[in-house]
Amino acid sequence: MTTEIQGSEGGEKLYAGKFKTVEELEAGYNSSAKVFQENDTLKKRIDEATKVPDDYNTPTEIALHESDLAETKRLAKEAGMTQTQYEKFARQQHDKAKKMVDDYDNAKKEIGADNLNILQDYVTKYYPEKLQSSILKNLIKDKDARAAALEHRQQLLNNRAPGMNKPGQGFDYKVSYEDLLKAREAHQKNKADPKLKKRYLDLTSAYAHQKGQD
Repeated sequence: MTTEIQGSEGGEKLYAGKFKTVEELEAGYNSSAKVFQENDTLKKRIDEATKVPDDYNTPTEIALHESDLAETKRLAKEAGMTQTQYEKFARQQHDKAKKMVDDYDNAKKEIGADNLNILQDYVTKYYPEKLQSSILKNLIKDKDARAAALEHRQQLLNNRAPGMNKPGQGFDYKVSYEDLLKAREAHQKNKADPKLKKRYLDLTSAYAHQKGQD
């Protein structure tokens, strides 16, 4: 080991200007090297923890649609998120998307099959084809909008006699629950027949209207 003797203290020669013996000099170098290594390791960890990666790794348990995942990564990149921050953000987006799906499914169950068919029929008749899907989803999720749509449909039906599909019955025809069941059964047996579907929906709406007036 090459050492350099510099300066003195009271006439005593010092190694590297501060160490009295070679042993002290070596111990000082070893201590400095250890501190340097620790600092270098700490710096690498800090760099790794604060680095914005070129691409984010998404945990396998996070299930997002491809387009939603791409948007999540884009937002994370714009915000300068680290990998750890991205994973937390992606989990939040995953939970949000799952809640929306659960809320939508629960709303459909709450509406019931009959009212859902009525809404589909209403949207099909009164909205352009390209808008029907988004309009229907909104009506399912939004109770106020759904109520307004059903009320509007009922107003339209009120302009016709409930029994107009039964010749000779006149304006005083009352839809019975048996009529409703028969119409539903006929529709279920032949769902491709638009007339059977229309009759079932009209009778369902008329029956609901009658019950509301009882």
